[in-house]
Amino acid sequence: LLQAYPEAAKEKDGGGKLPLHRAVEYGASGAVVLALLQAYPEASKEKDRGRGLPLHRAVLSGASEAVVAALQQAYPEAVKEKDEDGRLPLHCAVEYGASEAVVLALQQAYP
Repeated sequence: LLQAYPEAAKEKDGGGKLPLHRAVEYGASGAVVLALLQAYPEASKEKDRGRGLPLHRAVLSGASEAVVAALQQAYPEAVKEKDEDGRLPLHCAVEYGASEAVVLALQQAYP
């Protein structure tokens, strides 16, 4: 789909979410996340209506360490961004039981 219509990576849904938000919420593979980031790198900086970045949505959904790392690499400052509830990605990760590796990576990025 991205090859046929690369602009699709920029299309928001009714909740203000980009395909990258939805992909990480639904457990897309690292390859899919990387493809979306390549198609629209700025997606990593886009907040949805809940003021959540893709990094927030990924850790809330139990994303893998590889997916979280890809999102952090695309937008390193994401670890400092709060959602509408005032939570950093680290808070979301702890609250929703992210893996120890993900929690540690977020702690190291923003102690």
